[in-house]
Amino acid sequence: NSTLVAWTLSHVPTITGDALDRLVLAMALLLGFVLLSGSWLGWTLTRWSRGVHYLAGVLEQSRTQFDSSAPELAELSGLADLDRVTVALNDYSQRLAYAQRESARLSAELAQAEKLAALGELSAGLAHEIRNPLATIQMKAENALHAPQASRVARAESALLVVIEQTERINRLVSSLLALTQPFRVERQKVNIEEWLLERINAHADAAQRRQIELTLTIDPELPAHMNDRKLFDPSQMARAFDNLILNALAHVANGGRIETGARRRANGNLLLWVADDGPGVSDELRARLFNPFITGRSDGYGLGLALVREIVHAHGGNISLADSARGARFEMEL
Repeated sequence: NSTLVAWTLSHVPTITGDALDRLVLAMALLLGFVLLSGSWLGWTLTRWSRGVHYLAGVLEQSRTQFDSSAPELAELSGLADLDRVTVALNDYSQRLAYAQRESARLSAELAQAEKLAALGELSAGLAHEIRNPLATIQMKAENALHAPQASRVARAESALLVVIEQTERINRLVSSLLALTQPFRVERQKVNIEEWLLERINAHADAAQRRQIELTLTIDPELPAHMNDRKLFDPSQMARAFDNLILNALAHVANGGRIETGARRRANGNLLLWVADDGPGVSDELRARLFNPFITGRSDGYGLGLALVREIVHAHGGNISLADSARGARFEMEL
């Protein structure tokens, strides 16, 4: 009873050879197309990237080195979309250059107009201040000439006194105007603040005492320790400024009034000097133009004192302002 074993091998074809060849060819073509498309896309992106980086570099350079000639920012790259951006940027560059030229022209015209307006205001104020003394001199001289023979000598002496008085007034006006227009030479020195302020107070003590005006001084106790070893300001120039503020206060304070002067160190380390009074204060109409030449609220004033103070303070790199106060006027100088 022997066992018989048999093996059978069958070959079943799944696809024909031609179909397989076509599939391989199609896959090869597809792979080639993908590689070609990827290469083209990479090349295009590279051009875009270079073009964008170039535009960015040109724009960054133009941000710091832009001039009014406004050259084109970049050349055309050949890429339609990128070229549209380039054309738009070049057009913007041209329009910006034109706007800058127009702005510069209008700024120059505005500056010239402001100079002419300031010159006109200065000339009008100067003419007004000189015309009044001249009219007084002319009137007194004519009265003396037409006076009867008996009183002509007395009238002539009176007229001469008026001529001298009004001539001195014109001379003071011209001196103040020259001081205002000439450049200030600031020579900063170490100043003992307390002693310097006491000198300024003592210079006006007699005038204040005659009118029973209280003239006080307030100093921050810690100020000398911080300021006396520093070259703060030009003591002679600042004395002119401080004296003008005190004289201005004396002119507006009534008899028996009060004027306070003082100094302290601000939180930012600057020196603050002030002159405050309990007079009528400054009207809203004058506040905006208070430091301009020939602007004054007094009938006998020239309107040059505060303008001179402003120029001296500005020459020191400081600021002067009319500070808010419950009563009167308070002028603060910050150096």
